[in-house]
Amino acid sequence: MDIRFNRLLDLKSSGTVWTYQNTFKKIEQHVDARLSRISRDTNDLNILLKWFSSHPPFLELNEIISISTGVIGDTTINCHNAYEIGLIEMKKIIGQTYGTVKLKRSNRVLPIAILNSSIRIREEIISIDPLFIFQRISIMKTSNEELKSYFEYELSPYPLSLFNEMGTRKTKKSILYDFIQSSNLESFTLGNALYVIDGGFLLHRVMWQLNLTFNQIFQLYLSYIRKHFGTNAVIVFDGYNESSTSTKNMERNRRVKNTSADILFDENMVPTVAQTSFLSNIRNKSRLIQMLSSYLIGKGYIIKQANDDADTVIVNEAIKRTQSQSVVVVGQDIDLLVLLIALTPVENQIIFLKPGNGGNEKKIYSIQDIQKVNGIKMSILFLHAISGCDTVSCFYNIGKLKHFKLLNQFPELQGIVNVFNCPNSTPENIFKAEERYTLKLYGAPQSQTNIDEYRYLLFTRKTAGNKFKLASLPPSKEALKQHIYRTYHQVQMWHGEEKNAKDWGWQTTRNGLQPIFSWNEPAPKCILEKITCACTKNCGAACGCRKQGLKCSTACKTCSGLSCLNCEQQIIEEESDDNSNEDEDEIVYGPSSKRKK
Repeated sequence: MDIRFNRLLDLKSSGTVWTYQNTFKKIEQHVDARLSRISRDTNDLNILLKWFSSHPPFLELNEIISISTGVIGDTTINCHNAYEIGLIEMKKIIGQTYGTVKLKRSNRVLPIAILNSSIRIREEIISIDPLFIFQRISIMKTSNEELKSYFEYELSPYPLSLFNEMGTRKTKKSILYDFIQSSNLESFTLGNALYVIDGGFLLHRVMWQLNLTFNQIFQLYLSYIRKHFGTNAVIVFDGYNESSTSTKNMERNRRVKNTSADILFDENMVPTVAQTSFLSNIRNKSRLIQMLSSYLIGKGYIIKQANDDADTVIVNEAIKRTQSQSVVVVGQDIDLLVLLIALTPVENQIIFLKPGNGGNEKKIYSIQDIQKVNGIKMSILFLHAISGCDTVSCFYNIGKLKHFKLLNQFPELQGIVNVFNCPNSTPENIFKAEERYTLKLYGAPQSQTNIDEYRYLLFTRKTAGNKFKLASLPPSKEALKQHIYRTYHQVQMWHGEEKNAKDWGWQTTRNGLQPIFSWNEPAPKCILEKITCACTKNCGAACGCRKQGLKCSTACKTCSGLSCLNCEQQIIEEESDDNSNEDEDEIVYGPSSKRKK
C-alpha cells in the first residue's frame, strides 16, 4: 500500500496527469439497472395497470368509507390526507427546539372511528373524547348528590358498556358449544336421512383451486355434497337484497374485509381474485348463488333462498320435513343450534351436524336430548340475544356463560324470559323485567330496583381501587332501554314475528339501520353548556369556562380551547413504552392510572 501511495506522489511531482479512469475499472452494472430488465418491468407494469383498469380494487364513491366496518365518513374526516397533514405540521416546527414544539389539536388527523364519539352542544355536533366529559363533570360537581344525578346519563358520547369506537361490543358466540352437550356419533345412523344444509357454510367450506373456471368450481361443490350428504339434500342460501332494511346488514358490513370489486362473470370464466375476497362482495356472492343454485337444481337437488338471513328458513324447513323422514341440519353457526333447540317441537327428532374444521372434530347434537335440560327450550333465545348476538351487543366483560349460570342460580328470573317470548309484551313490561335481570347480572342486592342509582353505587365502590373503567358500570336506564328493545325485537324475529325495527331500538341512517345509543344527552345539558363557552373572541372575563375556573376545551364553540386567552398549552408528550394489556378503546380512571394513547 505504501509503494502505491509513493508512486502516486511521484506521478504528481513529475507533472504526470493521473485520472481515476486510468487507475480503476468500471464495476458490473446492477442487474435491475440493465435496459433489458427496465424494458421487461415496464411491460409488466403496463399489464398490471391494464388489469386494474378493468378490475378496480375498490368501489368508486364520493365519500370516504371504512373497509373494515362499512361506516361512511363525513367532511370532517381527514385521515385519508394524513401524509399531507403530517408534512404541513412538520414544516411548522422546522427551526424550533424540542421544548418549544407545540401542535394544535384542531390540526390533528381525524379517523372514521371518531364519528361515534361526537355530542351535540348548542346545536352543533362536536367530536369529543369519552374521557373528557367525565373529567369535566368531576371538576364541576359541588356535592355527592349532584354527582349521583349525573349517573342518569352515560357521561360519554356512547354507552361504553355496550359499544366501543368501532360499534357494538362483540362476544364469542361459539362458546355455547362448550355449554351444550353433544351426542355420541356412533349412536346415530344418518344414511337415509334428509340433509338440510346451510348454504353460507357450503360456500366457504369448498375451497377453490387455482385456474379453475366457475363451471369447474360448481362441479367441486357437487362432488362435496354427494360425497358427504348423498343425493337427498335441501340447500338454503341467504338472501342479499341491497335495499333490505335488515338489522343483520350492520354485522355483514363489519365482517367485510379485503372485499373485491364487482365482477361480471360467467361459467367459463376463471376467477381472478381470492375466494375470500370474492365472497366478501355481496353482489358477487349473490350472482354466484344464483348460478350455483341453477346448476344444483339441474342435478336434482332442492334449492331455497331466504329473503334475508337464512337461519330461521333452514330451521323451519327442517321442522316441516321431520313429519315424513328423519332430518339432519348441517352447519357451523351456533345460531342454527340455538334456533333448533328453541323452535323444534318436542315430539320431532332433528339432528344437528357440525362438520369438523381444522383441528376440531365433527360433532353431532340431538335436539330432543338437549331439550330435556330443564328450561333451556324456553330460555335459550333470550339468553343468546341478551348476551350478545349478530344484532345485539354484549355487556362489557360479561360472557355468555355467566348469563346461563345466572338463570340457573335464580329460577325466579324465568318469568322475565316469558315476557320476551310473548309477542304482545309492552315496552314498559319489557323494560321493567330486563332492569331487574340486569341488576342481578351486575350483582345488585334484592333491595336495589333502580339501575341509575346502582351505577352510582358501583362507581363509589370501584373508584376506591387503583383503576376503574367506566365501561364496567351497567348502562344507564335510557341506554339499557334501547338495548332491551333490540333484544326483544331479535327474539321475536326468531319466533317469526315481524316487527318494525325502528320501533325497537334502531334508526335509519345513511349506513342503513344503526342501533340507537340513547335518547338522553351524554350529560345534563346545563352541565355541557357550563363546561364550554360560546365566546366569539378572546374568552375574557365574561367567558363561561373562565367563570367556572376551567380552561377552554375542544368542545368550546369558537375557540376550541386553542385560539383564546383561556386555553391550555398543548405540548406533545412522549408516549409510555409499557406493554399494558388494556384494550385501546377502554377509558381507565384512577389515581395511578394512565390513559392509553
